[in-house]
Amino acid sequence: MKVTVVGGYGGMGQIFTSLFKAEGCTVTITGPTESKGVEASKRFGVKYVKDNVLGVSEADVVVITVPIAHTKNTILEVAQHVKEG
Repeated sequence: MKVTVVGGYGGMGQIFTSLFKAEGCTVTITGPTESKGVEASKRFGVKYVKDNVLGVSEADVVVITVPIAHTKNTILEVAQHVKEG
């Protein structure tokens, strides 16, 4: 299963990333700060993509873990790019 964790290098994002990775999922994380994304991708052995839309476009499951102040806008940004189902 392909999982994208939007905000994957933050606190909750790291928890979800490690859980999905431990279950054998192919995990992609996204986030605006490239240095944090690259560091987390190396630590967890997952793919990092800076662009949220690109990150969710092929995912079977999308988990939004951005700060609450950004949650609504992030959902609106990616919603039309998430696969149906």
